[in-house]
Amino acid sequence: MKFYIGNDHRGYYLAKELGAWLAEQGYEVEFTGSFDNKSTDYPDWA
Repeated sequence: MKFYIGNDHRGYYLAKELGAWLAEQGYEVEFTGSFDNKSTDYPDWA
């Protein structure tokens, strides 16, 4: 199963932790949100 995780800057660290946990469980993970914690607006990533 594959999970897509999207986030804005406020969810950056949580998305990384969640993605790491899912990967440890054997799931494929693709990040589609911001790729750092610099300020962004969620609608830009939605």
